[in-house]
Amino acid sequence: MGMAQSVGRRDSYADTGAGGEDLISALPDDVLVHILLQLRDAAAAARTSILTRRWRGLWALLPQLTFADGIEHHRIVSALAAHQVPDLRGLRVATRHASVEYLAVWLPIVARRLTGSMLLRVVWHDNEEVAELEPEQRGEILLPCFQRATTVILEFSFLRLALPPSGVFARLKVLELVGIHLYGQCSLGNALSSPRCPSLQILSVQNARGLGNFTIHSKSLLELKLLKLPDMQQLIVGAPSLQMLIIMGCFTDGLNPSQPVANISAPRLELLLWTCDFVPSSLQLGEMAHLQCLVTGNFFVYGPISFALQNRCCMSIPQHFERLSVLNLYIIYPPVIGNTEYLMEDMTSLPDVTILNLDVTAYVHSFGASVFHVLRMCPRLKALCLKFPVKPSQLENHISAVSGFDVYSWTCNLMLNVCIRRKDMMTDLDLAGGDALAAVISAATRWTNTHASLMQEKATFLNTGVSVVSISALQDDLTCAVVTCHWIILVMKAKAQTAFCSSDCICDQPPHWKTEELLLDRLQEVEIWGFTGTEHEVALLKRKNGNFY
Repeated sequence: MGMAQSVGRRDSYADTGAGGEDLISALPDDVLVHILLQLRDAAAAARTSILTRRWRGLWALLPQLTFADGIEHHRIVSALAAHQVPDLRGLRVATRHASVEYLAVWLPIVARRLTGSMLLRVVWHDNEEVAELEPEQRGEILLPCFQRATTVILEFSFLRLALPPSGVFARLKVLELVGIHLYGQCSLGNALSSPRCPSLQILSVQNARGLGNFTIHSKSLLELKLLKLPDMQQLIVGAPSLQMLIIMGCFTDGLNPSQPVANISAPRLELLLWTCDFVPSSLQLGEMAHLQCLVTGNFFVYGPISFALQNRCCMSIPQHFERLSVLNLYIIYPPVIGNTEYLMEDMTSLPDVTILNLDVTAYVHSFGASVFHVLRMCPRLKALCLKFPVKPSQLENHISAVSGFDVYSWTCNLMLNVCIRRKDMMTDLDLAGGDALAAVISAATRWTNTHASLMQEKATFLNTGVSVVSISALQDDLTCAVVTCHWIILVMKAKAQTAFCSSDCICDQPPHWKTEELLLDRLQEVEIWGFTGTEHEVALLKRKNGNFY
């Protein structure tokens, strides 16, 4: 070994020429490999071979391989063939030139050698011709069985993915699937339940298609996240060790007439976030004696009578529990109330909570009545956090940027991945409450053909997380109604306006909250976010019969 090191030194010294001694190249291989790892790019590591003969081939000893954004798949195949480490601890691939044929070649190679984590991100949108193809036209890939991998993260642009019908993911602890289109005979639940995935602890499925029914029975699962799965109609979870369950934007296929059903058995669950509309009779929750924190969906203070169903769905989850440590509630006012109904009476009871996080989207309206309605149901409250996420000035600035439109919209926090006519026309939007439609129209005006259809009598917006939005001409106005997300939008051809509270606005009703006694004798802490000193905010805090001063 000393001779080899001496030869290596002579080679490196010779390669440096008159520039002096190359001390770095004299370092042991494991140190040089560690240096190359810091480049986080296998191609860049390979290019160091031009420095000296000493560095030649060192990249092939890297325990982890990272292929930078834009790598072509045939280069990945060549790199894996030249790679000399039998056990691959990590692989990261980001490509904009996906090839199903090459994926089918190199994924099985990785599956046999991977002992750590893999992140594979496939983006199609750089190639418009490919992006226009339906998922079945883009090709399909059979996911191999990763028997020794611990973490697998797949981010596809709705590439069709079939799961292996056999094999055991023996060491897999973390699996994240984003933007996949499932097909084939093997179901996701069959592949990931304990018999074939005995070590799985964290499972996240986001923005996927083809997942109509999902049944999983896992003894090891600790965290389950299901986000934006509109096709889902049946969810069955049996997970005795599950601690966190997040369900958002699922069961939203408004074109499917069947009633979705869910059955959750997670006796050790500690955190539950559920923001999907669900008929109470179709949701079965088992015993959850360890639940500490519950996060619900939006509760509408005013609106048409049809919103009462949304509110009952929102309240169906809290009513399963007698007491909770932490409860997160979101109460929503429309920018313009008009002659709509007061719906707070739909909230008839709450669990016995210790900490209440109450988000109030009130725009310019008085919100004292709704807040006190909630607080009256929390007599044992010890800590209260009030948040005011949307300010009128923010809404005005956002809407005024949409030239030619007035937007009155109900809040829709799940308005993500807006798809207009063509499924590939998708954009991720990070929306604050209340500006959902403004963002939709702002996005639509960036596409000439969509903007033209918007001005015609009828246009259809398809959204993976929301269902169907219909826009039709109504005299000189356009009226937009959403089927499943329960928000109504009015778009007018006039000067831009914002939310307003008229002198005869009914937002201050019922008025008895100003004089009614409110006893919160255990309240120790009040935290307020977004407080700007508006009249309505100050009025709430000045209540002298309660614990606010």
